Amino acid sequence: MRIAALSIFALSAMVSAETATLRVISNAAAPGDLVPVELQLATPDIVGGFEFVVDAGDWMVESVSYDGVIFENTTWEGFDAAPGVQCWVSAFCVLPQDQIFGGDLPIIHVNVRVPADAEPLSTQPVTLVNEMVTDYAFTFFDVTVESGELAVTSDTICNEDVDGDGEVGFLDLISVLTDWGSCPGCSADTDGNGSVDNGDLIRVLAAWGGC
Repeated sequence: MRIAALSIFALSAMVSAETATLRVISNAAAPGDLVPVELQLATPDIVGGFEFVVDAGDWMVESVSYDGVIFENTTWEGFDAAPGVQCWVSAFCVLPQDQIFGGDLPIIHVNVRVPADAEPLSTQPVTLVNEMVTDYAFTFFDVTVESGELAVTSDTICNEDVDGDGEVGFLDLISVLTDWGSCPGCSADTDGNGSVDNGDLIRVLAAWGGC
């Protein structure tokens, strides 16, 4: 958990005509799974920071992965209040040259735990509230939020059947080995922890056969 002592966006209240869209990408998982939810930022303008609260109802945001390209080899820093429900997230760049120069980019993943008693085939809306996007000079954008949802799959679905052919076999094993490493949201991440690793390999081998 990383928490900033003071919201960076409490420093200014300038509002501009610049626009930005925060987008929640829908996903699906079985009851009890940890599922990565990708958040994207789209804007034609220069961005130096963002802040919002992830609202997934009473579902727990267990962690936040700062794995977007803006955090690679830059001075961008992220802070959050995970684990928790209604999870606050904030990020900004320390140096102006590291601002986002427009585009449509994945920024982070929030890792949400599907309750073990979640009803199969139900859905949980996921949205962002108290959202703010700013440039380096703390000029606030006009922000639109595109919400997503988490679909609860049947608890009889076999996540280890990576290629969906009805059985766990050699092709599923190859998929796990091919996607080895950080891989949020990919089908080979059978336990939904954002990485294809030994846990997924063991699950595939243990479920070998009809599934």
